[in-house]
Amino acid sequence: MSNAVMIRSAVPGDAPALPGIFRQGEPAEFAERLSAPRPESGTAYYVVELDGKLAAAFALTPLGGLAPGHPPRFLLHEIKLGRRFRGLGVPERVFAWLAETMGTGQHVDLMVLGPTVDDPPLISDLGMVKAHHAFLWAAEKTSAVDGGAR
Repeated sequence: MSNAVMIRSAVPGDAPALPGIFRQGEPAEFAERLSAPRPESGTAYYVVELDGKLAAAFALTPLGGLAPGHPPRFLLHEIKLGRRFRGLGVPERVFAWLAETMGTGQHVDLMVLGPTVDDPPLISDLGMVKAHHAFLWAAEKTSAVDGGAR
């Protein structure tokens, strides 16, 4: 592999590859979500191609901040990485892309929903620190109409 990387907005045509990356769901469910995003949420979905193959997916959501004097803040929903693409530097490339395109870590705050392990190495390598605890109030039912539960 030459490891050519492209990060782009996800489109409904990406749906067939997404169940393999997320290890759940059906292509039709992903296609529906990508063809009818909820603009009021502000969430944008992205995919990472490595050598022309879909390797990962992630989402970014702007977070409102009421306190004056604070930089803009975004939430990075965990990077879902296809198993065969592990160890190829994909998450590192996502963080580099975020710094280059959005200024994260410079003039934009980035909060990351990561794995439930303590201090993933990449997080500390990038100089990120624990800043908040996240809690989940799970939905009772999963529905393609309301976005489902996680």
